[in-house]
Amino acid sequence: MCEETRWPILLVEGKWQQSGGKLLGVQFTWEQAWNQMQTLQDMGARVQLTTGPEHTVQRILELAEYYSKEYHPSAARAPAGDARIAALSLVYGVDKIKAQSLLTHFGSLLHIANALPVELEEAKGIGPVLSERIFQFFLSKEK
Repeated sequence: MCEETRWPILLVEGKWQQSGGKLLGVQFTWEQAWNQMQTLQDMGARVQLTTGPEHTVQRILELAEYYSKEYHPSAARAPAGDARIAALSLVYGVDKIKAQSLLTHFGSLLHIANALPVELEEAKGIGPVLSERIFQFFLSKEK
């Protein structure tokens, strides 16, 4: 999902009732559910909860309007953890694993930013399309 669209959104409809820190009707805690959602968000997906069909339709319309704008605050939201990975995750198609691969190969954001597309392809998991996106991302930041 994260590699197929610029703004992947996972919309989960449910009752979301909790009691004593546990979600009612399921075998995991509220904290476990939120931790899993944070993991998905760190991978680049936006997770939205709705409480029923009417709320789902309302939320879809709100999200369509929100993501049709050229800029919105969630585009700048950094995933939890390493700020370098968060910065690289702003490039469409770069997930946490690919960001870590780039950092392992190049050692720093500065070296990644100065690399040519053919050099970026040397990092594990980075192909020609993604290397060009990364190159253009840093090139556009210099302007």
